[in-house]
Parts: sequence; structure tokens; C-alpha cells
Amino acid sequence: MDRRQFLLSQSDIPTQWYNIVADLRVPPDPPLHPATNQPAGPQDLEAIFPGPIIEQEVASDRWIPIPEPVLEGMALGHVYHKAVGVKRYRITARTQGGHSWSDYGQPSAVVELSKLVVQLSALKLPAKPRTTMNVGKIQGGTSVNTIPAEAWLELDLRSEGQAELAELVEGVERLIEAANKAGVRVEAEVIGSRPAGEMSPEHPLVKLAESCVREAGLEPILTSGSTDANIPLSKGYPALVLGVTQGGGAHTKGEFIETEPVERGMRQLTRFVSSVIRGQ
Repeated sequence: MDRRQFLLSQSDIPTQWYNIVADLRVPPDPPLHPATNQPAGPQDLEAIFPGPIIEQEVASDRWIPIPEPVLEGMALGHVYHKAVGVKRYRITARTQGGHSWSDYGQPSAVVELSKLVVQLSALKLPAKPRTTMNVGKIQGGTSVNTIPAEAWLELDLRSEGQAELAELVEGVERLIEAANKAGVRVEAEVIGSRPAGEMSPEHPLVKLAESCVREAGLEPILTSGSTDANIPLSKGYPALVLGVTQGGGAHTKGEFIETEPVERGMRQLTRFVSSVIRGQ
């Protein structure tokens, strides 16, 4: 079979991609939310995609700007063979609200939600398997002199153990239900879920990954994380993730990666994929 290769200069590399949706007579059906089986909107997609990606996915423009190159994976030398289970909620508190002076004493959605946060932070979490909880976003109210009628937060629960995650979820949902009382309605919506799983450190794929990392001049570190390997690992399929560079400040505005180690990281990744394809 003849092979053809097209080499583009920097000025010829496309800066936009064509969106066929703009020319369809009937637009495609939207993706379904896995928890509700209802059409998922941009807000639902925020649990798994960054904003610019969502904008591309829901856009109806004919031409969409191609984002600048992005490289992620600041864990060079790490082999992720265990999947951290994740459950995420958006918890909303609603009250009648009112004026801060004339309606003083009426329940405040912000205060009620804050009380729930204090109760959530008091839950005892096991150190092994590692289990964590984080209130990542909180918002509510309309003005400084208004008793808030609505407030919401987003809660992230994680554990290396599926049973421990289920126990934490049960405890959280009990507290949410108990927060309901006269004049206060608290509801929880699942906005993300990833099952836990793991592959034995003695599995041939893990051993191969360790070998490829060592060939790159590094000492492999076996670890766990919430990655694209979660689903296959939870179903008993072998899967792992390799870091390709180094960096710091993960999930902060100061997050960065180092470009110098990328060549070494890609070399060990290429070696790993090639060996899998050849069956070595």
C-alpha cells in the first residue's frame, strides 16, 4: 500500500476546524447525563471538561478556532495502576429569603449550607485506603442586605477503596437529608462519578511500564489517581497511566509543566506502546 506524507510549514498549519453541525438540517441529539439519562447541558459537562472544550462541543459556528497545544502529565516516573473512586455532588439549599432587617430570623440558605459544611468536615475519613473530601465551590445570595433564598456548593469525595467511598457517600447523604427542616430544603445532585479499581503491581503491563521508566533513567513509582484508566480498571480490564513530564501547582492558577523532561517522557511512553503492540 502506497503511503503519502504531507509536510506543512508553520504558516500552513490550520488554525480552525470545520464544524459540520452548522450545515446539518437537523442538529444532532445532545449527550445524555449518565446519572439522569436526560440531555446534558454545559453546566453538567463542567464536571469532566474545561470551559473551552465545552464551548467547542456545544458551538454551532461553522469554523471553530483550534486551541493552542496542551501537554499534561506532571508525574514523570509515576505508574498509575490503581484508580481512585470519585463521587461529586452539587448540593443546593433553598429558603424563603427576605430582607436582612425586616425579616431577620428567617432561615438563610447560606447559613444553612455553611452549617452542613461544618458537619461534613467533621466526618472521620480513613487514612488507608486513602479517602478525601473537598468543598471546591460555594456560592449564594443576591446582595449584602438580603437573606439568601438559595445557595449551592460542589463536593468532591474520593477513595482508593470502593467500599470506603460507598460508606462516605452514605454518611454524606444522611447529613444532607438531616439538613432539611421547616423552611429549609436541601437537595443533592450527582454531577460526577468514577469507580475505583486496581491492577496488581505484579501484572505484566505494570512490570513493562516499570522497565520503560527505568530505561528512561528514572526509578518508577507505583501510585493511584483518578484518570481515564478508572473505567477499565473498575471492570477488571488491565489499564494504566504514565506521566510524561514534571511540574507543580496542580489545579491552581499557578500550575505549570517543565518542557525539558518531555522528550524523556515521550521516549518511555513510545517504548511502552511499541512493546505492547509487539507483544513483548
